[in-house]
Amino acid sequence: MSDGHFNRTLLPRNDYQSALNMGKAMERQTCEKALLEALDTHIKDNPELKKNILETYKVKLHPKK
Repeated sequence: MSDGHFNRTLLPRNDYQSALNMGKAMERQTCEKALLEALDTHIKDNPELKKNILETYKVKLHPKK
């Protein structure tokens, strides 16, 4: 550490990143549930359109890296 840089392995382990990921996952689930409820409310008679919208949403929500 004499050069002013630090080694991350020397830092204490924290659960910030895993909590952040869990929060993001919970937010995705909440958004997906809200979208599904909105689709059920507004598009009752067209299940194929509902399915396509939901699939597109999931693809956009989880882009491949």
